This record gives sequence, structure tokens and C-alpha cells, in this order.
Amino acid sequence: MWLALVLALAALGLAWISYNRTGIDLEKKLQVQMREGYEELQRELALAEIRTELALIQTGYQATEDYQAALEQAQAVRKEINEFYKEAQGQTKEELPRLNQEFDKLEQDLRQQSANSLEQLEKIIELMQQDLKTAEK
Repeated sequence: MWLALVLALAALGLAWISYNRTGIDLEKKLQVQMREGYEELQRELALAEIRTELALIQTGYQATEDYQAALEQAQAVRKEINEFYKEAQGQTKEELPRLNQEFDKLEQDLRQQSANSLEQLEKIIELMQQDLKTAEK
């Protein structure tokens, strides 16, 4: 009888140790998932903010046709995008050269006061939207 009690206590002790070990692993996994989810949310918010700024440039440009103001705003947004993408990884980081190329075209169009400026701005906004959709997958 004493032997059965000792074995039962030993089994209970092993079960308790196993439970605690699993709990710690689960807790660490949850912390990692929460941190990754938070980082992804921050990333998506930053992209949405950049897209909003681009849309504001578009709206202001349509209303005033002030090429110089649109150019200055576009350059400021481009700087933000480069900072954002500098920390990005994977497919998102691969989009930066393409975005910079499109910004080069936009800046050139704005300097030349070209009618294509609005189309180029819309193209950049569309690229940012595609990047946001890619991030959601």
C-alpha cells in the first residue's frame, strides 16, 4: 500500500512537472504570436497612413493643380516610404525599387507640369494598395 502511494505521488509529481513545462512553452509561443501580430498591425497601419497621405496629395493636386506643392509633398512621402521599407523584409522589401522608380516618374511629371502627374500618382497609390493586400496574406 505504501509503495502504491509513493508511486502515485511520483506519477503526480511527473505530471505536474510536465504540465508546467508545457505551460511555459505555450506562454512563450503566445508571447511570440502576440508580438508578431502587433508588429504586423503596426506595419499595416503605417502603409495605410502612407496611402492616406498620397490620397491627400492627389486631392489637393486635383483641386489646385499646384505642381510645386504636390512635388514637395510627394518627396516627403517618398522619404517616409523609404524609411518604412528599409526595415521591411521579404516580398515587401522587393517592392521598394519599383516604388522608387514610380516616384521618379511622378517627380519628373510634376516638374514638367505634365498632365500625366495625376495618373502616375494613382499608379503609386494602386501599388501601395497591392502591397497592403500582399501583407494581409
